[in-house]
Amino acid sequence: MLCTSLLLGGCSLLGGVNTEPTPAMLAARQSDSLQALLLRMQYGNWLLGSRPQQRDQERQRLRGQSDLDNRLNLAMVNSHPDEPVARRKAALDTIEDLLPEASLDEQAYLRSWLSLSHAQLEASPATAEVRRLQARIRDLEAKIAKLTVIDDQINQRSQSGPSQPGT
Repeated sequence: MLCTSLLLGGCSLLGGVNTEPTPAMLAARQSDSLQALLLRMQYGNWLLGSRPQQRDQERQRLRGQSDLDNRLNLAMVNSHPDEPVARRKAALDTIEDLLPEASLDEQAYLRSWLSLSHAQLEASPATAEVRRLQARIRDLEAKIAKLTVIDDQINQRSQSGPSQPGT
């Protein structure tokens, strides 16, 4: 009975321990969060300026990595505006699925990334159509230029008079 009393008495003493994070702990967490956000932003900046070969190398490096940062990085690589549409859509879905695991600061950045990427995907068909029409216009202008040359040649022959047989 005495042992039970001592144990119960000791447990009540533990209830008074402060488990709240100290200001130093909060500052360290905030610093870590800001550092992670800075790295994510630098990675995104590098990625947007990358060439296809660099993205392929990065994709190879990240394949099979299971930690959150590398899974997010791989999804960001695959969501690059120059990647195929199907790959981009799958990557954006992956980023959305991983959002809850990221810090709040990273979530804010990744939501911006998602929003801009989705907007660019929606604009892509219109942009592709504009490019197609511009190419068609250039093709037609080249044909018109050739026809103009032929027309000028015909007009010159007409003005120089009827062609004489044997000349």
